[in-house]
Amino acid sequence: MKLQRAIDRYLGAALTIVLWPLKLFSRKIQHKEAVFVKLWAIGESVLTLPALRALHDRGWTITVLCTKRNASVYQQPFIKEVLLLRPTTLLKLQKFSVAIDGEPYMNLSALFTRWMGKHTIGFSHGTRARLYNQTVQYKDMQHVVHTYGDLMAPLQVELHTETLIPLPGIKRKKLKVIGLAPGVAESGKSRVWPATKWAVLADSFIQQGNKVCFYGNQADVVMVENIRTLMKQKAQSMAGKTSLTEFFSHVTQCKAFVACDTGTMHIAAAQGVPTVGLFGPNTPVRFAPYGPANASVYKPKYPKPCINVHLGKIDCPHTNHMENIQPKDVLAALRRIA
Repeated sequence: MKLQRAIDRYLGAALTIVLWPLKLFSRKIQHKEAVFVKLWAIGESVLTLPALRALHDRGWTITVLCTKRNASVYQQPFIKEVLLLRPTTLLKLQKFSVAIDGEPYMNLSALFTRWMGKHTIGFSHGTRARLYNQTVQYKDMQHVVHTYGDLMAPLQVELHTETLIPLPGIKRKKLKVIGLAPGVAESGKSRVWPATKWAVLADSFIQQGNKVCFYGNQADVVMVENIRTLMKQKAQSMAGKTSLTEFFSHVTQCKAFVACDTGTMHIAAAQGVPTVGLFGPNTPVRFAPYGPANASVYKPKYPKPCINVHLGKIDCPHTNHMENIQPKDVLAALRRIA
């Protein structure tokens, strides 16, 4: 990821400056065929779905260009085709009537959008904005679900929704299980909540008569096992044992879910599980688990968010952002929704 960001920052930025005159050759929108570019971030990908369905409901045919990492999110009935980013894919593609850049800051995504679309739409900040025919302001004091809705506004599409779009998977019977996801993305270590507090929280749930199951990917296994050794009670772990698509199904059996500010949190919310998200360096104003059945715990260490994804600030060197949150805060938040 560090190499990809370096390439994007230097080579990508230079190319956006050199190639901006290409937008002068754009054409009027003739067909309702759009390609949406979203290359990274599973959580943000989940948050794009309401806007894409609204676009589909206005008669548009939608293709998504993404990577293997987030492709499973876009296996939706309102999306015609999911294309994986490969050199051969870009070379074979014919231009779409409209290309929409769903990345909030990447230069390379703007270049792909310019290459694929006769008419292009993207956010208005950064040098890359000069590649788009139409730009939309990234409003950083609203939820990202609505920010992606704004991205559809140039196509006369309005978004009105209070819930996320369910992800593909078999719904399981609800059990008396509370799911916990202590892991965070490799690019967001400042979002980690201390293991000792996860252990206290898990013990509290079990003492209340619930079962607890930890979830996460292979990179989270060591963290989860550390938490389990700190616990007084016994908890299950599915960390590293499910694929992303399998997790889409597994999480539906949970009666509630607690997670840090990660894609796992958004997946649980999308699957209709009452979800509590824990926030410190980022703000739930933008990234709370979306929907009225969910809640956030936000006790920031500093007066302003340190993470501003749309500006390329995806992590913070400080590691004490989450220490103000106590297990009792999470228990109280969950009582409000479950």
